[in-house]
Amino acid sequence: MRMLAAVHGQIWNASQIASSMGLSYQTINTYLDYLEGAFLLRRLPPFLPNIRKRLVKSPKVYWRDSGLLHALLNVGDERTLLARPWVGASWEGYVIEQLLAAVASSGKGCDACRFAHMGSLNLPSHPLILPAR
Repeated sequence: MRMLAAVHGQIWNASQIASSMGLSYQTINTYLDYLEGAFLLRRLPPFLPNIRKRLVKSPKVYWRDSGLLHALLNVGDERTLLARPWVGASWEGYVIEQLLAAVASSGKGCDACRFAHMGSLNLPSHPLILPAR
């Protein structure tokens, strides 16, 4: 679980984790499927229509509960959290989870899109979400 916490907010690479743990990538993907089914992890899929081959095809993996993420990474207080290099990924995961929850509660869909040169999330109009400029 701590290995998965270490890749929070990164592009999913099952082979990399599998080699670190001495397991097959299929086993790691099975574990990820289980954790996703238990609503502990979220795989944020890329937007699939290939526009000029700019899209990254691997999903990003996020822990859905930032408190659980911080516990797995041994973060006991705010000062420790802010001193870690992955504080941005932690915040990114929290924001994504909150935005997706707001969109889901409105009954509208969401297309997640991540380009190779920049990160973005395409969301429909929602009173809580400002339109992108």
